[in-house]
Amino acid sequence: MSTVDPSRFSVSPAHLRWRCDPDRLGFETTNDFTCRPHIIGQDRALDAIRLGLEMHSPGYNIYISGLTGTGKTTAIKKVLESMDLTSELLKDLCFVHNFKRNDNPVCITMPAGQGCAFAERMKTVRQTIRDYVPEAIKSEQFRKKQSTITDDVKKRRNLVTEIFEKEISEGGFSLVEVDHGTYTRPEVAPVVAGEAVTMDSLPKLLVQGTLGKGDYEKMQTSYPPLVEKLDEVLEKTYELERELESKLDDLRRKHIQPIVTYIL
Repeated sequence: MSTVDPSRFSVSPAHLRWRCDPDRLGFETTNDFTCRPHIIGQDRALDAIRLGLEMHSPGYNIYISGLTGTGKTTAIKKVLESMDLTSELLKDLCFVHNFKRNDNPVCITMPAGQGCAFAERMKTVRQTIRDYVPEAIKSEQFRKKQSTITDDVKKRRNLVTEIFEKEISEGGFSLVEVDHGTYTRPEVAPVVAGEAVTMDSLPKLLVQGTLGKGDYEKMQTSYPPLVEKLDEVLEKTYELERELESKLDDLRRKHIQPIVTYIL
């Protein structure tokens, strides 16, 4: 039986551990290195630290745990160095109704924390307006001004329609309301034997002798200008309606504005 020479497994003291040759590193001291801008493998931790540092409100804290020497302090220092801590503090953004453009709310900025107080204040203002504004509109003073404006516009509108109705009546026509399904519209209709008829029925009435030839020709000639005049009259009445609404809106605004100003 052969024996194994133990000397084959012997290790000299110089080879018991690995030794690094400083000449192979390529630098004199670690001061020659430029540190990486980010800490590798800790993206979530760094995001959490940044989030905490950006919280300017009281009551927010950052807790970091880990073994000693794992880079906690270094991580904090690196994040602080990369952040602009001199920037403007956070602000509350409050969106309020735009009374001139309903689809474009107005953004109001205010110091952080005041947005909630502003919202609560607006709730109080809204409720106060609901309580007092309807009563203001019911007042005798408001009703008198409203009645004056309404009567003036209606009088001018009636004058326009009365003049036109007199003109078409003298020509053998009258105004009738015609149903168009979803709406009704006044139209000019010839009057034969005391009844309003359609223009399409005139030839038949002429043949039957119910309508004379002279009246028939007169109606055929007069009808187109009267239709054009009717369109002008309707446009004028629409303008008066818009004027009425505008004046009433202005009256309500002027009557209610002092109340709202006082509440605010």
